[in-house]
Amino acid sequence: MVNAGHPKPLSEAELDALKALWRAGPQPASEVRTRLNADGRKWAYTTTKTILDRLEEKGYVRRERASMPHVYVPIVSAEAVAREQLGKVRREIFGGAGLPMMRALVDGSALTSPEIAELRTLLDELAAREKE
Repeated sequence: MVNAGHPKPLSEAELDALKALWRAGPQPASEVRTRLNADGRKWAYTTTKTILDRLEEKGYVRRERASMPHVYVPIVSAEAVAREQLGKVRREIFGGAGLPMMRALVDGSALTSPEIAELRTLLDELAAREKE
C-alpha cells in the first residue's frame, strides 16, 4: 500500500519504470531498460538503475539482493498509485470535493455500456455500505 502522501511524488520517468514492472513483473534493471527503450525511452543502464533505486527509496519497489543481478519487485499496485494520484487531484483541484472530480472523469471519457453497468453496480454498493 502507498504511504498516505509520499513526501516525494512520482516523476513521469519513475511512473514509466513502475508501469514496466507492473506489466512484466519482477525484473532486473537491464530488463526494465529494454522494455522502456522498446516503448520509446532511450535510457542508459545507469539512468534506469538510478530511477529504480529512487522508486525503492520512495517505497514503491523492493530490490531483491539474493541473486545477481538484483531484481526489482513492485510492492505498490497500480490501483493504489491511482488512488493516491486521484486523491491529490481531488484535494488540489477540487478542494476535496469528490462529485465534481467524478463528473470530470465521467464527462471526459467515452464509457461503454458494460463500463456504465459496472459503474452503476459500484455506486449501488457504495450506497448500500453507507446505509450500514
